[in-house]
Amino acid sequence: MGKRHTNFIVDADIQMWFHSGQTTDFTIRNIECVWDWDECSRESAEFQSVFDYVGKNFYFESFSIQAFSSSPVKEKACYTPSSPL
Repeated sequence: MGKRHTNFIVDADIQMWFHSGQTTDFTIRNIECVWDWDECSRESAEFQSVFDYVGKNFYFESFSIQAFSSSPVKEKACYTPSSPL
């Protein structure tokens, strides 16, 4: 059986604390996420995508994921001459 997965785009509200003591709240949009159905829950995959993105792209003391939401990526329909419309 092939691997079952769905591609998502995740948006997340983040609260971040910096080494200077400054705190800021912001939203990150369009984080790519691949949910492998047989590996974990969709929520877990989305959370991990946000966690990884923040860890790779920001320098901070600590952060909190306040909320996140996602939408499936729509795959483009393909037409081949041998398939009916």
